Amino acid sequence: MPKGILLYGPPGTGKTLAAKVIANESGILFYMLTAKDFVGNLGIEALEEKFSKLQSPSIVFIDEIDAIGQKRDYLNSYDIKVLNTFLQKMDGFVSSEDIFFVGATNNINILDEALLRAGRFDLKIFVDYPDLKGREEIFKIYINKSKTKNGERLFVKNIDYKEISLQTENFVGADIKELIRRLKQNLTLKIIENNLNLKGNEITSGDILIEIKNYKKEKNISPKKIGFEA
Repeated sequence: MPKGILLYGPPGTGKTLAAKVIANESGILFYMLTAKDFVGNLGIEALEEKFSKLQSPSIVFIDEIDAIGQKRDYLNSYDIKVLNTFLQKMDGFVSSEDIFFVGATNNINILDEALLRAGRFDLKIFVDYPDLKGREEIFKIYINKSKTKNGERLFVKNIDYKEISLQTENFVGADIKELIRRLKQNLTLKIIENNLNLKGNEITSGDILIEIKNYKKEKNISPKKIGFEA
């Protein structure tokens, strides 16, 4: 059984969400740490403080682990001390078998070999752009939970999930989340400015497709698959 998992891949693909799913499935405590919090002159002190509060059993998720885990050629002497302190702390908790570590990075190639050795982040999982089915499921999650405080739906029930998923190739979860946010914002402004009721003005598939077109143009998202070097 691996002692830790490293999730790597393009930004916005849902690495944090994947870690939360692991925690939910296991039913144990979930700690979310950001490695950037350990960068700087007080990095070691910050590490000591965070790790002193960890309880077991639990899952510790460390986002942007490359902030402290880069290859030593890229680090100054103090940053190397921070990395070594982290590795020592991790080894101490891993040996207890009650705390499981999950790290996330956009670029596995810059990570220090000591971080990736057996007994630390044994299992490495590439988190790619979501496929057609994956995008459809992400849309369903965000759309189905888009309701007013009274439980009224902001989107019509007969959304064409297949079509909007087909039109969002190379969208990551973060793109879809932002797309839905913009659609809800547009709906709110429309209702307020025109003194309308929500009923009869819910967001349709057509509205979504128009916003997809605008978003792709703004973000310059190409329909051609974008590669990612692991």
